[in-house]
Amino acid sequence: MTDEITALYIRLSDDDGGDNESNSVMNQRDLLNGYVAGNPVLNKTRIKEFSDDGWSGTNFQRPAVTEMLDLVREGGIQCIVVKDLSRFGRNYIEVSEYIDQIFPFLGVRFISVNDGYDSREHGGRTAPLNVGFNSIMHGVYSKELSVKVKQSYVTKAKKGEFLCGVAPFGYRRSETERNKLEVDEDAAATVHRIFSLAVDGHKTTEIAAILNSEKIDTPLLYRKRKGLTLRGNTATVRDANLWLDNNVRRVLTDERYTGIQVSGKTKKPCVGSNRPISVPESEWIKVPDAHEAIVPQEVFEQAQRVIRRFRMPKTEKRHVLFAGKLKCGHCGHALDYCKTKNPYYVCYSGRLTDDYRCFTGRLYVSDLKELVFSAVRTEAEKAKDAKRRSDRKAKAARPLREAAAELKKFSLQAGQLRRQGFTLYEEFMDGRIEKDEYMADKEKYTQELSRTETRIAELNRILDNKGDKKETAEHLSLLTRLVDAGDVTEDMVSLIDRIVVYDEEHIEICFTFGDACNG
Repeated sequence: MTDEITALYIRLSDDDGGDNESNSVMNQRDLLNGYVAGNPVLNKTRIKEFSDDGWSGTNFQRPAVTEMLDLVREGGIQCIVVKDLSRFGRNYIEVSEYIDQIFPFLGVRFISVNDGYDSREHGGRTAPLNVGFNSIMHGVYSKELSVKVKQSYVTKAKKGEFLCGVAPFGYRRSETERNKLEVDEDAAATVHRIFSLAVDGHKTTEIAAILNSEKIDTPLLYRKRKGLTLRGNTATVRDANLWLDNNVRRVLTDERYTGIQVSGKTKKPCVGSNRPISVPESEWIKVPDAHEAIVPQEVFEQAQRVIRRFRMPKTEKRHVLFAGKLKCGHCGHALDYCKTKNPYYVCYSGRLTDDYRCFTGRLYVSDLKELVFSAVRTEAEKAKDAKRRSDRKAKAARPLREAAAELKKFSLQAGQLRRQGFTLYEEFMDGRIEKDEYMADKEKYTQELSRTETRIAELNRILDNKGDKKETAEHLSLLTRLVDAGDVTEDMVSLIDRIVVYDEEHIEICFTFGDACNG
Protein backbone atom coordinates (compact mmCIF):
# COMPACT_ATOMS: atom_id res chain seq x y z
CA MET A 1 0.00 0.00 0.00
CA THR A 2 1.47 3.35 -1.07
CA ASP A 3 0.82 6.81 0.41
CA GLU A 4 -0.74 7.93 -2.88
CA ILE A 5 -4.44 8.79 -2.69
CA THR A 6 -6.97 7.92 -5.39
CA ALA A 7 -10.23 9.88 -5.23
CA LEU A 8 -13.47 8.22 -6.34
CA TYR A 9 -15.96 10.95 -7.27
CA ILE A 10 -19.69 10.14 -7.35
CA ARG A 11 -22.52 12.50 -8.25
CA LEU A 12 -26.26 12.05 -8.55
CA SER A 13 -28.61 14.99 -9.10
CA ASP A 14 -32.37 15.18 -8.66
CA ASP A 15 -32.63 15.73 -12.42
CA ASP A 16 -31.01 12.33 -13.06
CA GLY A 17 -34.09 10.75 -11.48
CA GLY A 18 -34.18 8.60 -8.39
CA ASP A 19 -35.33 5.59 -10.43
CA ASN A 20 -32.33 5.65 -12.77
CA GLU A 21 -30.53 2.61 -11.39
CA SER A 22 -27.52 2.86 -13.72
CA ASN A 23 -26.61 6.25 -12.23
CA SER A 24 -27.43 5.45 -8.60
CA VAL A 25 -24.83 6.22 -5.96
CA MET A 26 -24.48 2.51 -5.16
CA ASN A 27 -23.98 1.58 -8.81
CA GLN A 28 -21.35 4.27 -9.32
CA ARG A 29 -19.54 3.18 -6.15
CA ASP A 30 -19.51 -0.49 -7.21
CA LEU A 31 -18.27 0.42 -10.71
CA LEU A 32 -15.43 2.63 -9.45
CA ASN A 33 -14.33 0.22 -6.71
CA GLY A 34 -14.32 -2.63 -9.23
CA TYR A 35 -12.21 -0.61 -11.66
CA VAL A 36 -9.67 0.34 -8.99
CA ALA A 37 -9.46 -3.22 -7.69
CA GLY A 38 -8.57 -4.45 -11.17
CA ASN A 39 -5.92 -1.79 -11.80
CA PRO A 40 -2.44 -2.98 -10.66
CA VAL A 41 -1.32 0.57 -9.86
CA LEU A 42 -4.45 2.06 -8.30
CA ASN A 43 -5.21 -0.96 -6.11
CA LYS A 44 -1.99 -0.23 -4.20
CA THR A 45 -3.12 3.31 -3.34
CA ARG A 46 -5.33 4.58 -0.55
CA ILE A 47 -8.92 5.21 -1.62
CA LYS A 48 -10.98 8.27 -0.62
CA GLU A 49 -14.58 8.67 -1.75
CA PHE A 50 -16.34 11.99 -2.47
CA SER A 51 -20.09 11.95 -3.11
CA ASP A 52 -22.49 14.74 -4.11
CA ASP A 53 -25.96 13.24 -3.84
CA GLY A 54 -28.70 15.55 -5.12
CA TRP A 55 -26.43 18.19 -6.70
CA SER A 56 -26.58 19.47 -10.28
CA GLY A 57 -23.53 19.02 -12.52
CA THR A 58 -24.04 22.30 -14.38
CA ASN A 59 -21.62 24.10 -12.04
CA PHE A 60 -18.90 23.21 -9.54
CA GLN A 61 -20.62 24.71 -6.47
CA ARG A 62 -20.96 21.29 -4.84
CA PRO A 63 -19.65 20.45 -1.35
CA ALA A 64 -17.88 17.15 -2.12
CA VAL A 65 -16.28 18.26 -5.40
CA THR A 66 -15.13 21.49 -3.71
CA GLU A 67 -13.49 19.49 -0.90
CA MET A 68 -11.85 17.16 -3.43
CA LEU A 69 -10.48 19.98 -5.60
CA ASP A 70 -9.10 21.76 -2.51
CA LEU A 71 -7.17 18.59 -1.64
CA VAL A 72 -5.96 18.35 -5.26
CA ARG A 73 -4.53 21.88 -5.07
CA GLU A 74 -2.81 20.99 -1.78
CA GLY A 75 -1.17 17.96 -3.39
CA GLY A 76 -3.21 15.52 -1.32
CA ILE A 77 -4.74 13.61 -4.26
CA GLN A 78 -2.81 12.00 -7.12
CA CYS A 79 -5.62 10.41 -9.16
CA ILE A 80 -9.35 11.03 -9.72
CA VAL A 81 -11.70 8.32 -11.05
CA VAL A 82 -15.27 9.00 -12.22
CA LYS A 83 -17.92 6.88 -13.93
CA ASP A 84 -18.15 9.30 -16.89
CA LEU A 85 -17.51 12.95 -17.57
CA SER A 86 -21.10 13.93 -16.84
CA ARG A 87 -20.61 12.79 -13.22
CA PHE A 88 -17.67 15.21 -12.86
CA GLY A 89 -19.59 18.03 -14.55
CA ARG A 90 -21.93 18.95 -17.39
CA ASN A 91 -20.34 22.31 -18.24
CA TYR A 92 -18.02 21.49 -21.16
CA ILE A 93 -15.80 24.57 -20.78
CA GLU A 94 -15.11 24.06 -17.06
CA VAL A 95 -14.65 20.29 -17.40
CA SER A 96 -12.19 20.76 -20.29
CA GLU A 97 -10.20 23.33 -18.31
CA TYR A 98 -9.71 20.85 -15.48
CA ILE A 99 -8.85 17.87 -17.74
CA ASP A 100 -6.63 19.72 -20.24
CA GLN A 101 -4.88 22.29 -18.05
CA ILE A 102 -5.35 22.17 -14.28
CA PHE A 103 -4.94 18.44 -13.61
CA PRO A 104 -1.90 17.98 -15.93
CA PHE A 105 -0.23 21.04 -14.37
CA LEU A 106 -0.76 19.61 -10.86
CA GLY A 107 0.39 16.14 -11.93
CA VAL A 108 -3.02 14.58 -11.20
CA ARG A 109 -4.18 11.58 -13.20
CA PHE A 110 -7.82 11.68 -14.34
CA ILE A 111 -9.80 8.59 -15.38
CA SER A 112 -13.32 8.47 -16.84
CA VAL A 113 -14.22 4.78 -16.85
CA ASN A 114 -17.16 4.63 -19.26
CA ASP A 115 -15.53 7.13 -21.64
CA GLY A 116 -12.37 4.98 -21.78
CA TYR A 117 -10.25 8.02 -20.96
CA ASP A 118 -7.06 7.91 -18.88
CA SER A 119 -4.95 11.10 -18.87
CA ARG A 120 -1.76 9.04 -18.35
CA GLU A 121 -2.26 7.36 -21.70
CA HIS A 122 -2.42 10.77 -23.39
CA GLY A 123 0.61 12.26 -21.65
CA GLY A 124 -1.38 15.18 -20.26
CA ARG A 125 -2.45 16.18 -23.78
CA THR A 126 -5.97 17.24 -24.68
CA ALA A 127 -8.63 14.58 -24.34
CA PRO A 128 -9.53 12.86 -27.65
CA LEU A 129 -12.33 14.21 -29.81
CA ASN A 130 -14.91 11.65 -28.71
CA VAL A 131 -14.40 12.57 -25.03
CA GLY A 132 -14.74 16.30 -25.80
CA PHE A 133 -17.82 15.64 -27.89
CA ASN A 134 -19.36 13.57 -25.09
CA SER A 135 -18.73 16.42 -22.65
CA ILE A 136 -20.45 18.89 -24.99
CA MET A 137 -23.40 16.53 -25.33
CA HIS A 138 -23.66 16.24 -21.54
CA GLY A 139 -24.04 20.03 -21.39
CA VAL A 140 -26.68 19.99 -24.14
CA TYR A 141 -28.48 17.12 -22.42
CA SER A 142 -28.50 19.05 -19.14
CA LYS A 143 -30.18 22.04 -20.80
CA GLU A 144 -32.73 19.83 -22.59
CA LEU A 145 -33.44 18.00 -19.34
CA SER A 146 -33.99 21.32 -17.56
CA VAL A 147 -36.60 22.32 -20.16
CA LYS A 148 -38.38 18.97 -19.77
CA VAL A 149 -38.36 19.27 -15.97
CA LYS A 150 -39.88 22.78 -16.20
CA GLN A 151 -42.56 21.57 -18.62
CA SER A 152 -43.38 18.69 -16.29
CA TYR A 153 -43.57 21.10 -13.33
CA VAL A 154 -46.01 23.41 -15.15
CA THR A 155 -48.19 20.46 -16.20
CA LYS A 156 -48.40 19.15 -12.64
CA ALA A 157 -48.93 22.65 -11.19
CA LYS A 158 -51.89 23.24 -13.52
CA LYS A 159 -53.44 20.05 -12.14
CA GLY A 160 -53.23 21.52 -8.64
CA GLU A 161 -50.45 19.24 -7.40
CA PHE A 162 -48.36 20.42 -4.44
CA LEU A 163 -44.73 20.53 -5.65
CA CYS A 164 -42.92 22.35 -2.82
CA GLY A 165 -40.61 20.72 -0.31
CA VAL A 166 -42.45 21.58 2.93
CA ALA A 167 -46.23 21.77 3.40
CA PRO A 168 -47.60 25.14 4.62
CA PHE A 169 -48.33 25.38 8.35
CA GLY A 170 -51.71 23.73 8.95
CA TYR A 171 -51.21 21.08 6.27
CA ARG A 172 -49.10 17.97 5.73
CA ARG A 173 -48.29 15.86 2.70
CA SER A 174 -50.78 13.09 2.07
CA GLU A 175 -49.46 9.61 2.80
CA THR A 176 -51.86 8.01 0.32
CA GLU A 177 -51.95 10.44 -2.63
CA ARG A 178 -48.81 11.79 -4.29
CA ASN A 179 -48.34 15.61 -4.36
CA LYS A 180 -51.52 16.17 -2.36
CA LEU A 181 -52.04 18.23 0.81
CA GLU A 182 -54.23 17.17 3.70
CA VAL A 183 -55.19 19.12 6.83
CA ASP A 184 -53.01 18.75 9.94
CA GLU A 185 -55.69 19.24 12.59
CA ASP A 186 -53.34 20.35 15.41
CA ALA A 187 -51.67 23.07 13.36
CA ALA A 188 -54.92 23.98 11.58
CA ALA A 189 -56.40 24.94 14.98
CA THR A 190 -53.74 27.67 15.27
CA VAL A 191 -54.48 28.88 11.73
CA HIS A 192 -58.20 29.08 12.63
CA ARG A 193 -57.29 31.05 15.76
CA ILE A 194 -55.19 33.58 13.79
CA PHE A 195 -57.93 34.23 11.24
CA SER A 196 -60.57 34.47 13.98
CA LEU A 197 -58.53 37.11 15.85
CA ALA A 198 -57.96 39.05 12.61
CA VAL A 199 -61.68 39.02 11.77
CA ASP A 200 -62.39 40.30 15.31
CA GLY A 201 -60.29 43.37 14.43
CA HIS A 202 -56.93 42.59 16.04
CA LYS A 203 -53.70 43.93 14.49
CA THR A 204 -50.97 41.44 13.51
CA THR A 205 -48.82 42.64 16.43
CA GLU A 206 -51.73 42.08 18.84
CA ILE A 207 -52.32 38.58 17.44
CA ALA A 208 -48.62 37.75 17.86
CA ALA A 209 -48.71 38.92 21.48
CA ILE A 210 -51.80 36.77 22.17
CA LEU A 211 -50.20 33.66 20.65
CA ASN A 212 -47.05 34.25 22.69
CA SER A 213 -49.02 34.66 25.91
CA GLU A 214 -50.80 31.36 25.18
CA LYS A 215 -47.42 29.64 24.49
CA ILE A 216 -48.58 28.43 21.07
CA ASP A 217 -45.79 26.95 18.93
CA THR A 218 -44.56 28.93 15.94
CA PRO A 219 -44.65 27.00 12.62
CA LEU A 220 -40.94 26.15 12.83
CA LEU A 221 -41.07 25.02 16.47
CA TYR A 222 -44.18 22.96 15.69
CA ARG A 223 -42.39 21.13 12.87
CA LYS A 224 -39.37 20.51 15.06
CA ARG A 225 -41.45 19.06 17.88
CA LYS A 226 -43.41 16.85 15.48
CA GLY A 227 -40.25 15.66 13.71
CA LEU A 228 -41.60 16.88 10.37
CA THR A 229 -39.52 17.71 7.29
CA LEU A 230 -37.53 20.92 7.60
CA ARG A 231 -35.99 22.91 4.79
CA GLY A 232 -33.52 25.78 4.47
CA ASN A 233 -32.38 27.71 7.55
CA THR A 234 -34.05 25.94 10.49
CA ALA A 235 -32.27 27.90 13.20
CA THR A 236 -34.38 30.01 15.52
CA VAL A 237 -33.10 32.94 17.54
CA ARG A 238 -31.89 31.26 20.73
CA ASP A 239 -34.44 28.46 20.05
CA ALA A 240 -37.14 30.93 21.07
CA ASN A 241 -40.83 30.22 20.53
CA LEU A 242 -41.66 33.79 19.58
CA TRP A 243 -44.40 34.86 17.20
CA LEU A 244 -43.68 38.12 15.37
CA ASP A 245 -46.12 40.21 13.38
CA ASN A 246 -44.57 39.06 10.08
CA ASN A 247 -45.20 35.39 11.06
CA VAL A 248 -48.87 36.24 11.57
CA ARG A 249 -49.10 38.27 8.37
CA ARG A 250 -47.56 35.36 6.39
CA VAL A 251 -50.40 33.10 7.55
CA LEU A 252 -53.13 35.67 6.94
CA THR A 253 -52.03 36.40 3.35
CA ASP A 254 -51.57 32.78 2.20
CA GLU A 255 -54.36 31.91 -0.25
CA ARG A 256 -53.65 28.19 0.08
CA TYR A 257 -55.69 28.15 3.30
CA THR A 258 -58.82 28.62 1.14
CA GLY A 259 -58.09 25.44 -0.86
CA ILE A 260 -56.37 27.24 -3.75
CA GLN A 261 -53.03 25.71 -4.79
CA VAL A 262 -50.57 28.47 -5.75
CA SER A 263 -47.43 27.60 -7.75
CA GLY A 264 -44.79 29.32 -9.87
CA LYS A 265 -44.05 32.26 -7.58
CA THR A 266 -40.34 32.06 -8.45
CA LYS A 267 -38.21 30.72 -11.28
CA LYS A 268 -34.53 30.12 -12.01
CA PRO A 269 -33.19 32.40 -14.75
CA CYS A 270 -30.88 29.78 -16.29
CA VAL A 271 -29.66 26.19 -15.99
CA GLY A 272 -27.47 25.68 -12.92
CA SER A 273 -28.54 28.91 -11.23
CA ASN A 274 -29.17 28.64 -7.50
CA ARG A 275 -30.78 32.08 -7.19
CA PRO A 276 -34.49 32.07 -7.98
CA ILE A 277 -36.14 35.31 -9.08
CA SER A 278 -39.68 36.47 -8.26
CA VAL A 279 -42.46 36.10 -10.82
CA PRO A 280 -45.29 38.71 -11.13
CA GLU A 281 -48.51 37.55 -9.43
CA SER A 282 -50.32 37.71 -12.78
CA GLU A 283 -48.14 34.79 -13.95
CA TRP A 284 -48.68 32.56 -10.89
CA ILE A 285 -50.50 29.27 -11.41
CA LYS A 286 -53.63 29.14 -9.21
CA VAL A 287 -55.90 26.10 -9.04
CA PRO A 288 -59.09 26.36 -6.89
CA ASP A 289 -60.30 23.40 -4.76
CA ALA A 290 -56.95 21.61 -5.10
CA HIS A 291 -57.10 20.52 -1.44
CA GLU A 292 -59.33 20.88 1.61
CA ALA A 293 -59.72 24.48 2.80
CA ILE A 294 -58.94 25.45 6.39
CA VAL A 295 -60.76 28.80 6.24
CA PRO A 296 -63.70 29.81 3.98
CA GLN A 297 -63.02 32.29 1.16
CA GLU A 298 -65.23 34.95 2.77
CA VAL A 299 -63.29 34.72 6.08
CA PHE A 300 -60.00 35.04 4.18
CA GLU A 301 -61.24 38.15 2.33
CA GLN A 302 -62.56 39.69 5.55
CA ALA A 303 -59.16 39.15 7.21
CA GLN A 304 -57.46 40.87 4.26
CA ARG A 305 -59.67 43.93 4.70
CA VAL A 306 -58.80 44.13 8.41
CA ILE A 307 -55.03 43.83 8.00
CA ARG A 308 -55.07 46.31 5.10
CA ARG A 309 -56.75 48.81 7.42
CA PHE A 310 -53.85 48.61 9.85
CA ARG A 311 -51.09 48.37 7.28
CA MET A 312 -48.65 51.29 7.15
CA PRO A 313 -48.75 53.16 3.83
CA LYS A 314 -45.89 52.28 1.50
CA THR A 315 -43.15 54.86 1.35
CA GLU A 316 -40.15 55.22 -0.89
CA LYS A 317 -37.42 52.74 -0.13
CA ARG A 318 -35.20 54.48 2.39
CA HIS A 319 -31.49 54.07 2.91
CA VAL A 320 -30.60 53.26 6.52
CA LEU A 321 -26.93 53.44 7.45
CA PHE A 322 -26.93 50.60 10.01
CA ALA A 323 -29.53 48.39 8.27
CA GLY A 324 -29.37 44.76 9.43
CA LYS A 325 -26.57 45.39 11.92
CA LEU A 326 -28.37 45.91 15.24
CA LYS A 327 -29.61 43.00 17.39
CA CYS A 328 -31.24 42.90 20.81
CA GLY A 329 -28.91 41.31 23.35
CA HIS A 330 -31.84 39.64 25.15
CA CYS A 331 -34.21 38.19 22.54
CA GLY A 332 -31.66 38.18 19.69
CA HIS A 333 -34.01 39.77 17.14
CA ALA A 334 -33.21 42.75 14.93
CA LEU A 335 -33.96 46.22 16.25
CA ASP A 336 -36.50 48.31 14.35
CA TYR A 337 -35.60 51.61 12.78
CA CYS A 338 -37.92 54.53 13.51
CA LYS A 339 -37.69 57.43 11.09
CA THR A 340 -38.30 60.71 12.90
CA LYS A 341 -36.58 64.08 12.99
CA ASN A 342 -34.08 62.40 15.32
CA PRO A 343 -34.20 58.74 14.14
CA TYR A 344 -33.68 55.90 16.62
CA TYR A 345 -33.77 52.11 17.07
CA VAL A 346 -36.08 50.12 19.38
CA CYS A 347 -36.78 46.44 20.12
CA TYR A 348 -40.44 45.67 19.45
CA SER A 349 -40.08 41.96 20.23
CA GLY A 350 -40.17 42.69 23.95
CA ARG A 351 -43.69 44.06 23.54
CA LEU A 352 -44.89 40.72 22.17
CA THR A 353 -43.85 38.52 25.11
CA ASP A 354 -42.84 38.73 28.77
CA ASP A 355 -40.22 35.97 28.37
CA TYR A 356 -37.35 38.43 27.78
CA ARG A 357 -36.01 41.55 29.45
CA CYS A 358 -35.54 43.32 26.13
CA PHE A 359 -34.01 46.74 25.67
CA THR A 360 -37.00 49.08 26.16
CA GLY A 361 -35.38 52.44 25.53
CA ARG A 362 -34.43 54.27 22.36
CA LEU A 363 -30.99 54.12 20.78
CA TYR A 364 -30.63 57.32 18.78
CA VAL A 365 -28.67 57.12 15.52
CA SER A 366 -26.63 60.21 16.48
CA ASP A 367 -25.43 58.48 19.67
CA LEU A 368 -24.77 55.23 17.79
CA LYS A 369 -22.57 57.01 15.24
CA GLU A 370 -20.41 58.42 18.04
CA LEU A 371 -19.99 54.94 19.55
CA VAL A 372 -19.06 53.39 16.21
CA PHE A 373 -16.56 56.12 15.33
CA SER A 374 -14.86 55.73 18.73
CA ALA A 375 -14.69 51.94 18.31
CA VAL A 376 -13.11 52.20 14.83
CA ARG A 377 -10.57 54.70 16.15
CA THR A 378 -9.66 52.19 18.90
CA GLU A 379 -9.21 49.44 16.28
CA ALA A 380 -6.96 51.76 14.25
CA GLU A 381 -4.70 52.20 17.30
CA LYS A 382 -4.55 48.42 17.72
CA ALA A 383 -3.61 48.06 14.05
CA LYS A 384 -0.76 50.56 14.46
CA ASP A 385 0.65 48.51 17.34
CA ALA A 386 0.34 45.32 15.27
CA LYS A 387 2.18 46.92 12.34
CA ARG A 388 5.03 48.05 14.59
CA ARG A 389 5.42 44.47 15.87
CA SER A 390 5.26 43.14 12.31
CA ASP A 391 7.92 45.57 11.12
CA ARG A 392 10.27 44.46 13.90
CA LYS A 393 9.84 40.82 12.87
CA ALA A 394 10.39 41.66 9.20
CA LYS A 395 13.83 43.11 9.88
CA ALA A 396 15.03 39.74 11.15
CA ALA A 397 13.53 37.74 8.23
CA ARG A 398 15.52 36.60 5.15
CA PRO A 399 14.78 38.39 1.85
CA LEU A 400 11.35 37.29 0.70
CA ARG A 401 12.15 37.51 -3.02
CA GLU A 402 14.78 34.80 -2.63
CA ALA A 403 12.33 32.66 -0.65
CA ALA A 404 9.70 32.93 -3.41
CA ALA A 405 12.22 31.93 -6.10
CA GLU A 406 13.40 29.00 -4.01
CA LEU A 407 9.82 27.87 -3.38
CA LYS A 408 9.12 27.82 -7.13
CA LYS A 409 12.24 25.71 -7.72
CA PHE A 410 11.42 23.18 -5.01
CA SER A 411 7.77 22.94 -6.08
CA LEU A 412 8.84 22.01 -9.62
CA GLN A 413 11.33 19.55 -8.18
CA ALA A 414 8.61 17.91 -6.04
CA GLY A 415 6.39 17.45 -9.12
CA GLN A 416 9.25 15.88 -11.04
CA LEU A 417 10.00 13.53 -8.15
CA ARG A 418 6.38 12.36 -7.95
CA ARG A 419 6.37 11.62 -11.67
CA GLN A 420 9.66 9.76 -11.29
CA GLY A 421 8.07 7.71 -8.54
CA PHE A 422 5.19 6.72 -10.84
CA THR A 423 7.63 5.82 -13.65
CA LEU A 424 9.80 3.79 -11.28
CA TYR A 425 6.82 1.77 -10.07
CA GLU A 426 5.60 1.11 -13.60
CA GLU A 427 9.07 -0.10 -14.64
CA PHE A 428 9.08 -2.51 -11.71
CA MET A 429 5.56 -3.77 -12.47
CA ASP A 430 6.49 -4.27 -16.15
CA GLY A 431 9.57 -6.29 -15.14
CA ARG A 432 12.06 -3.83 -16.59
CA ILE A 433 13.96 -3.55 -13.28
CA GLU A 434 14.57 -6.06 -10.49
CA LYS A 435 13.01 -5.77 -7.04
CA ASP A 436 16.35 -4.96 -5.31
CA GLU A 437 17.04 -2.14 -7.75
CA TYR A 438 13.46 -0.88 -7.35
CA MET A 439 13.65 -0.86 -3.54
CA ALA A 440 17.02 0.95 -3.56
CA ASP A 441 15.84 3.61 -6.01
CA LYS A 442 12.53 3.97 -4.15
CA GLU A 443 14.40 4.64 -0.89
CA LYS A 444 16.45 7.40 -2.56
CA TYR A 445 13.32 8.86 -4.19
CA THR A 446 11.37 8.83 -0.90
CA GLN A 447 14.16 10.54 1.05
CA GLU A 448 14.65 13.19 -1.62
CA LEU A 449 10.89 13.89 -1.84
CA SER A 450 10.66 14.14 1.96
CA ARG A 451 13.53 16.68 2.08
CA THR A 452 11.95 18.67 -0.74
CA GLU A 453 8.51 18.77 0.90
CA THR A 454 10.04 19.80 4.25
CA ARG A 455 11.80 22.70 2.56
CA ILE A 456 8.59 23.72 0.76
CA ALA A 457 6.78 23.84 4.11
CA GLU A 458 9.54 26.06 5.59
CA LEU A 459 9.41 28.46 2.66
CA ASN A 460 5.63 28.65 2.83
CA ARG A 461 5.88 29.69 6.49
CA ILE A 462 8.33 32.45 5.56
CA LEU A 463 6.06 33.75 2.81
CA ASP A 464 3.01 33.52 5.08
CA ASN A 465 4.71 36.07 7.34
CA LYS A 466 5.02 38.32 4.30
CA GLY A 467 1.28 37.96 3.69
CA ASP A 468 0.50 38.77 7.31
CA LYS A 469 2.64 41.89 7.12
CA LYS A 470 0.97 43.06 3.90
CA GLU A 471 -2.50 42.37 5.32
CA THR A 472 -1.69 44.28 8.51
CA ALA A 473 -0.45 47.29 6.50
CA GLU A 474 -3.56 47.31 4.27
CA HIS A 475 -5.81 46.96 7.32
CA LEU A 476 -4.13 49.90 9.04
CA SER A 477 -4.31 52.01 5.88
CA LEU A 478 -8.06 51.39 5.58
CA LEU A 479 -8.81 52.18 9.23
CA THR A 480 -6.67 55.30 9.16
CA ARG A 481 -8.43 56.55 6.02
CA LEU A 482 -11.85 55.96 7.59
CA VAL A 483 -10.93 57.74 10.83
CA ASP A 484 -9.43 60.67 8.92
CA ALA A 485 -12.79 61.11 7.13
CA GLY A 486 -14.12 62.37 10.47
CA ASP A 487 -17.58 60.78 10.21
CA VAL A 488 -19.28 57.38 10.05
CA THR A 489 -19.55 56.32 6.40
CA GLU A 490 -20.90 53.27 4.58
CA ASP A 491 -17.34 51.96 4.21
CA MET A 492 -16.92 52.15 7.98
CA VAL A 493 -20.24 50.39 8.63
CA SER A 494 -19.26 47.61 6.17
CA LEU A 495 -16.52 46.62 8.64
CA ILE A 496 -19.18 45.89 11.31
CA ASP A 497 -20.54 42.36 11.60
CA ARG A 498 -23.19 43.19 14.23
CA ILE A 499 -24.05 45.61 17.02
CA VAL A 500 -25.61 43.93 20.06
CA VAL A 501 -27.67 46.20 22.32
CA TYR A 502 -28.37 45.10 25.91
CA ASP A 503 -29.30 48.54 27.27
CA GLU A 504 -28.25 52.19 26.83
CA GLU A 505 -24.99 51.58 28.74
CA HIS A 506 -24.07 48.13 27.41
CA ILE A 507 -23.60 48.03 23.62
CA GLU A 508 -21.24 45.58 21.92
CA ILE A 509 -19.80 46.36 18.46
CA CYS A 510 -18.35 43.31 16.66
CA PHE A 511 -16.23 43.77 13.53
CA THR A 512 -15.81 41.52 10.51
CA PHE A 513 -12.03 41.26 10.92
CA GLY A 514 -10.39 38.93 13.42
CA ASP A 515 -12.19 38.46 16.73
CA ALA A 516 -12.59 42.17 17.30
CA CYS A 517 -15.49 43.13 19.54
CA ASN A 518 -15.76 46.49 21.24
CA GLY A 519 -18.20 47.05 24.05
